[in-house]
Amino acid sequence: MKKIILFIFIGLFVANADGYAQFSKYIIRLKDKGTNPFAISNPIQYLTQRSIDRRTRYSIAIDSTDLPITPRYIDSIRMAGAVTILNTSKWLNQVLIQTTDAAALTKINGFPFVLSSGPMAPFNRAGDKPVHKKLDAVTTETPGPNTSNTIAADYYSYGQSYGQVHLHNGEFLHNRGFRGQGMHMAVLDAGFFNYLTPAYI
Repeated sequence: MKKIILFIFIGLFVANADGYAQFSKYIIRLKDKGTNPFAISNPIQYLTQRSIDRRTRYSIAIDSTDLPITPRYIDSIRMAGAVTILNTSKWLNQVLIQTTDAAALTKINGFPFVLSSGPMAPFNRAGDKPVHKKLDAVTTETPGPNTSNTIAADYYSYGQSYGQVHLHNGEFLHNRGFRGQGMHMAVLDAGFFNYLTPAYI
């Protein structure tokens, strides 16, 4: 009976090791910010003035999640063996590494400041192709009527996009002066056809 349990344990260990062998990227989750050289009381060391001003304007407190990852932690992970630091997230308190060095990964997992580590599935780029949504889209819809003159009081002439703007009552905000001046915008999507042309800006 003991031999059976031992074989099962060895089998699970080998299967787990084989499962991890196909990975080379790992997310290392850290327990805390430790003895961080940065201080919440001096945010200009790690936040832009624009960010600080925005937080002041909206009463968003600066806390430990805003602190950079403790540099000593990153150095320890980097020097654990054949390890490359790919990225860090101060808000998630995580480090993304690349390694095929099993001993380095074991050493990293043994650090007292490491909460856990997990493999990151490889990204398959074989099927990647450029995306041009307007060109790629297959649609049977017929364009709606041009509504640019439907509401003469609107600040913007929305054209065929009026329905989309109106769905969220966007014209209400535009008509009251909320037009995004001085704001930074991040576009997270597969792509927007001609998004840099004046008609879209």
